[in-house]
Amino acid sequence: MGREDTAFFGHPKGLLTHLSLALANGISAQTVKLYGTLSDPVCFALNGGVVVVVALIVMALAPWLPRTMYPVH
Repeated sequence: MGREDTAFFGHPKGLLTHLSLALANGISAQTVKLYGTLSDPVCFALNGGVVVVVALIVMALAPWLPRTMYPVH
């Protein structure tokens, strides 16, 4: 990891960007298992509902997350 990467991850915007992408991939990986058993509208509604709930949680934790990365400047 280069110097630029460390600076990016240390910045709250960079941290939240990578966190949101990782969460989106994880949510999609878990809900894709339901595509064969549920109809498409129900699957998309479920995926959207989970994303909204997780987004609210991340927004609530956003002020706390940069403080947990204290050693990174």
